[in-house]
Amino acid sequence: MGNSIVKPLLHGVTGSRVGIIKNGIRLQDNEWGADHAPSLDLSSIETIQLIKGAGALKYAGDAVGGIIKTNFSRSLLMDSLYGFGSIGYTDNGRGNYVISKISKSFSSGVNFGGSISLKSSGDYGSPNYLLSNSAGKKIASTLFFSKNRITKEWGLRYSLFRQDIGILKSAHVGSLGDLARSVKSDTPLTIYPYSREIDNPKQENEHHTLSLYYKSRGLRNLKWDLNYSYQSNSRKEYDLRRGEYRNIESLNILLQTHDLLFDTFFS
Repeated sequence: MGNSIVKPLLHGVTGSRVGIIKNGIRLQDNEWGADHAPSLDLSSIETIQLIKGAGALKYAGDAVGGIIKTNFSRSLLMDSLYGFGSIGYTDNGRGNYVISKISKSFSSGVNFGGSISLKSSGDYGSPNYLLSNSAGKKIASTLFFSKNRITKEWGLRYSLFRQDIGILKSAHVGSLGDLARSVKSDTPLTIYPYSREIDNPKQENEHHTLSLYYKSRGLRNLKWDLNYSYQSNSRKEYDLRRGEYRNIESLNILLQTHDLLFDTFFS
């Protein structure tokens, strides 16, 4: 599977037992398998917080391992224009990536901006051979608009995460005989020249998130937050097939989630 599929691990617990909160909303996607990574772009994270113990019950009752909480910065009350960009190259896989973000704020409390992250890599390699069909591609983008009036704030955010991952051909076995031959061999049974193409077997994962929030900070330490989000996660997996079934996915699942959260505090 290469290094494109990673999952957080807390106290030996992973998967659905480790919750991920993104901008106040729990990430809902099809990551129920060990070979399924969460639909989260690490380059878009501005702050990260680890919550363990009883504090995790505020966000999820099944997250026994803990909660990983990520947030964007709060809207500014000043005239400013901020942006950054990054371009990089990795030798293994001949991969390259581009990350860019820009945000504009006004003294009236209006904020808007966006970010984009692009990453592409070819087949990874070991010192003696290539790992055929381990290429990958990723695109992630975010758009946001918010209005901050000190005691009140509301905003709208949209994010897209798309990732195509090639599965190592030599790691794909269809029988006990294939498994035995792979174990006995010192090198992968399938080695092709370097390529950036993603062939079967592979995964295609696409995640959309749309959220609308409203925050109020009143007198006498009264505060309340209202947050609505819609998430759509599509996962397709393609197996090694021949003939007319070659381009037909062996697994095609769609998860759509609506969340409405209300949080209040008074002291």
